[in-house]
Amino acid sequence: MALKILVIDDDPPILKGIEMVLRNVGYDTKATLKGEETLSLVRSYKPDLILMDVMLAGMDGREIAKELKSKEATSHIPIVLISANQSMGNDIEKYGAETFISKPFSSKHLISIIEKYSSQAVA
Repeated sequence: MALKILVIDDDPPILKGIEMVLRNVGYDTKATLKGEETLSLVRSYKPDLILMDVMLAGMDGREIAKELKSKEATSHIPIVLISANQSMGNDIEKYGAETFISKPFSSKHLISIIEKYSSQAVA
């Protein structure tokens, strides 16, 4: 069974690009442009890993991560935060995210990060 990855980014070209890369590698993906859909999508889709932009329209991905990590039902899901603003990755551990990737990033780097946390996701 393919690893299920939920991708949240409010920039349509970036979202489509990430989704295409992940699907080409064989991951099952669900994507949304709307941060406010994250919690309901996590409940319905039950992702193995979440890849989320920090700066979403009107929302902060770090706060969404913190909320997910505070709930027993979702605390086990690895969260990878992404942002073009490198300083956004300075304190991600206080939000519970596993790691941070600075945009732009290569497909190879993205896949290597996902592979690193996928073993923890399906454990």
